[in-house]
Amino acid sequence: MNRKNSILAVACTGIALLLFFIVIMYNNPQTRGRVSLEKQLNTIIANHAVDQIKSLSQNEQTYQFMERLSPTIQCKRTSDIQGMNRDSQYYYVTTLDDKNVDVYIRKGDWKVMGIHLQ
Repeated sequence: MNRKNSILAVACTGIALLLFFIVIMYNNPQTRGRVSLEKQLNTIIANHAVDQIKSLSQNEQTYQFMERLSPTIQCKRTSDIQGMNRDSQYYYVTTLDDKNVDVYIRKGDWKVMGIHLQ
């Protein structure tokens, strides 16, 4: 019985540590920002949300590029945080249809605030 308790204690400790590290990694700005931007952009593209595309695009060239994307296009090779602008927005780079796109995400609520075609 004593050996069973020891094995159970080790297993519970291992599971608790694993859950702790998952929570820490998910709340890391590198991971959370990347996951949030990919989910938001993929949804906008799949839904062909023209109003959102227009409001997020930082210039006409970006708007036209985003508007023409196929609904099946998804973000690829999203970078880690590249920096932060003066509005406290994190800056990432992702690839859409083999073109690099700068993406700005608001710190805190992880909302995409701007898109700029490189």
